[in-house]
Amino acid sequence: MKTEYGKADQLTQYPQGHKGPAYVSISIKKEGAKARTSQNLLNVARMVNSAATEAEEIKPQGYGNFAIKFKSGAQANSFVSNENPTIKVLNAFIPKFRVQRRGIIKGVCVDHDLQNLINNTTSPCKILQAKRLNRRYRNNETNQIEWIPSETVLLTFEGTVLPDSIKLYHLIIKTVGVYVEQPRTCKNCYRYGHSAKHCRSPQICKHCGATDHTKEDCPSKEDVKCLLCKGDHRPFDSSCKQFQLQREIAQLMAHSNISFWEARDLASNSSPAFTTAPNPPPKTTEHFPPLKPTTPDSILSIKAYGGQQKPAPPFVWAKSHPVSPKPLNPLKNTRLQTHLPPKTALHSHRTRKQS
Repeated sequence: MKTEYGKADQLTQYPQGHKGPAYVSISIKKEGAKARTSQNLLNVARMVNSAATEAEEIKPQGYGNFAIKFKSGAQANSFVSNENPTIKVLNAFIPKFRVQRRGIIKGVCVDHDLQNLINNTTSPCKILQAKRLNRRYRNNETNQIEWIPSETVLLTFEGTVLPDSIKLYHLIIKTVGVYVEQPRTCKNCYRYGHSAKHCRSPQICKHCGATDHTKEDCPSKEDVKCLLCKGDHRPFDSSCKQFQLQREIAQLMAHSNISFWEARDLASNSSPAFTTAPNPPPKTTEHFPPLKPTTPDSILSIKAYGGQQKPAPPFVWAKSHPVSPKPLNPLKNTRLQTHLPPKTALHSHRTRKQS
């Protein structure tokens, strides 16, 4: 019985009529990469601009990776298929989460053919691929772990909208749940984000992190310690802070349909374990010896000497000479001028009569 039907990799471009904004991810090849991210950003912007594209904005996403924003999906598709020689050192592609969405349905018997099932299913979104997931099983006879087919089917839909439900055989309504992928772990370097098959780092011991011996020949097997968070547990343990962070990133990517870099920033800012450090223990007299009592002769001026504790110079009153104040002119003083009565014709007549 087939456990997979269809291909999700066939959708590598935005559909026709995509209004945008549309994004394209690019990575620099080794021959065109620079040492600094700012240098790579300027070089990529220069090459994209010289290719006469209609790009609006470019943002870095890690070392050697960038995201380019376009107004519509047609412009993004034309950039991916562009054969301009100036951008040959760039690998341009459209991420899968931009054009497709994955969900799961449960309760599908193992003896049902997926091809027949999908061909007779009513869905508001086109189904690109159906794959039956495996579950972990421990064989009691051999006492070994095996993977056997389960009743959960992974569906890949066209577009970025995940339908709430579909109809199997046009009659049975099945709720579509969000598929959250497990964090990828590497058993070669014991880090996250890739597998041992694509690891470029040398093999290290999971107990002490050394490269001169394997985990079987490690002299400190009993000293359990995580290589990432330095905790008292083994690597990839569920209680590890790094594992919890990677799991939160995977959940944000699945539910919000965003990239890894966006999910990592959101998870790092929202997780209290990575935003604030624990409060230090209170200080006592053991940490700080008692200060000597200050006297008027030993007063120090820290601000005046740029942080250096030196005796302040003696204060001397400046000699001042008495200065006689100048008389105020009421005609030139604006404050007095505002209180003077206005000159009228009656006032001038009385003045002439008295004289």
